[in-house]
Amino acid sequence: MAALAFAWILAVQIPLASTGPRPGSATPSADSEILFRTNLSPAEVLAVGGQVVEDYGGFLVARGPAGLAERLRAEGHRADEIHGSSVIRFLDGPLDVSTLAPGRPDTWIRDANGRSVGVVHFHAPIKTSWKEELASLGVDVLRYVPRDAFLVRGSPSALQSLRSLPYVDWVGSYDASRKIRAGMQASGIADVRIALFPGEATEGVVAWLAHRGLSTGTKSESGPAVLGTFGLDEFRWVRARVPASLLPDLANLASVEFIDPVRPAQLLNAETDWVMQTNASGDYRYWTNGLDGRGQVVGIADTGVDYDGAQFRQSSAAITIGDLYNATDASRRKIVRYVNMGVLTGQLTWPGGGGSWDPWSIMDTYHLPGGSNCTFGHGTAVA
Repeated sequence: MAALAFAWILAVQIPLASTGPRPGSATPSADSEILFRTNLSPAEVLAVGGQVVEDYGGFLVARGPAGLAERLRAEGHRADEIHGSSVIRFLDGPLDVSTLAPGRPDTWIRDANGRSVGVVHFHAPIKTSWKEELASLGVDVLRYVPRDAFLVRGSPSALQSLRSLPYVDWVGSYDASRKIRAGMQASGIADVRIALFPGEATEGVVAWLAHRGLSTGTKSESGPAVLGTFGLDEFRWVRARVPASLLPDLANLASVEFIDPVRPAQLLNAETDWVMQTNASGDYRYWTNGLDGRGQVVGIADTGVDYDGAQFRQSSAAITIGDLYNATDASRRKIVRYVNMGVLTGQLTWPGGGGSWDPWSIMDTYHLPGGSNCTFGHGTAVA
């Protein structure tokens, strides 16, 4: 397609009892009450038979009888139902905490310092003050988990104490099974990314794998091996080819946050073409009917075009053909003409012409300050 461009140019196990959601949980059964976001005042919510769950200043989260939100919308009020607010989305699949029976046993996996990682779910969208209160209770917030939940770390007793907070409707252990993505292979050698919790070092996982016979290897090999350690600051991971039979034990390590399969990168440009045209595999309706861009001229506003770049040059052997600055030629592969707005308006001329000209408006010196040799087209010119 010819183009005319205009320049502007993410151990020890101690079974303990877990409490299920309290009776006042924010997500009752769908056939009884609903949770919704509204612009009503607290008094107005109470007046229509609802109950305020949380006040966020600019809006409220409220609970009320089924059909209440629809009625409020009909009366001109903002009332958006919040669906799935009790569902936590883990790698192994969703967990609806409102369906968990009270007394469900937890398995707290302790690290070397006696701390465990748990999950705390809130009855409404999380407030900054709630996160701050968790910290004041000796609990570290590690990650957000959709929806309205945190992965947290602390002593089992500190984690259990969170159940008494008015805005918390469930606390449970972060079980090893939650750390492995659904559909992970159960046999053979799995190429995986082993992500660690913030503050954890990769050396521990590498040593664990080494004790099970995995030494350092390369991507070109196929057997079990540690392929490297990656990341920085709060997100670090180990890539390894691990016998699938070891994955449950690996996930049981206190330092491991999750285990994901490594999938080969795949370019989807060709798929994008038919998705945009018909969303039917292999059906290129526009192209079949000759609508492929050939013969069209497109103006591009930019601060300049590097017309000697691979995207725009005529060929690998030639940047352009003919006089690119002064003649429009539709036979050129991409840039049919490079036009400077200053030249068109008479405010400057091309080098060698009459009148003053600003070299930085036409070409630049590889973006080096203070340079004087203009060596390729860029700047405030028009391509």
